[in-house]
Amino acid sequence: MRRTEVLQGIRLMKFEENLDRARTRDLRQGEAASVLGVSEGTFRRWRERYDACGAEVHYDRRLGKVSARRVPVDTVIDLFDTRYFDFTALLIEHNMRVIIGVCERIRVLDGGRTIARGTPREVQNDPAVITAYLGSG
Repeated sequence: MRRTEVLQGIRLMKFEENLDRARTRDLRQGEAASVLGVSEGTFRRWRERYDACGAEVHYDRRLGKVSARRVPVDTVIDLFDTRYFDFTALLIEHNMRVIIGVCERIRVLDGGRTIARGTPREVQNDPAVITAYLGSG
């Protein structure tokens, strides 16, 4: 299960807990909304949708779908080659084709710690990068 799905499940559990507390009068509706960080009107709409359709209405149906705003890799590489060739930029990307295509220098992180830095060729051949991202064999 991905992190976003876990967080979505936690949000739903918090909502259900506060909804139950509001229904048993342990919390007023405004207090339940405040605990969730939403307005009373938003909480009321969530409650009405939950009562009408169940928990499924609170799941983000966009999870796991490709963004409509996603740009093809070739377009990004072309922009860096033609328009941003003289810029210094921080590019955070997991697609190595993009990184190798546009970067002169690369820093590789594993668990928030730098494990390699250098040219694309140096980084590709670095034993720490190979072990961390491709496995040790």
